[in-house]
Amino acid sequence: MSGRGAFISLTRNLLRFGSTRRAKNPVGEDANIKALLDAQTPVVTIFGKTWLLHVKEALHISEEENLEIIGDSVALSQETR
Repeated sequence: MSGRGAFISLTRNLLRFGSTRRAKNPVGEDANIKALLDAQTPVVTIFGKTWLLHVKEALHISEEENLEIIGDSVALSQETR
C-alpha cells in the first residue's frame, strides 16, 4: 500500500483522535470515549471545546460543566492506560 492509504493504516495503529464525552453522558458510558479506549493504541488524543463562545453557543453548557467534561474524559483515559 502506498500514499494516503498507507498513512491512514499506519496512523490508525499508532493513535486515536476523538472528542471528550458528550455533555449528557456519564464518562463511563460514553460511546466515543469507549471507542477511543478500546482502540488500544499507544496514543489517544482527546480534544474539547476551550473557546467560551463555543461552549455556551454550540454546546449550550456552562464553563464549569465544560471543564468537568474535559476533566472526566482525561481522568478516565489515564485510569485505563
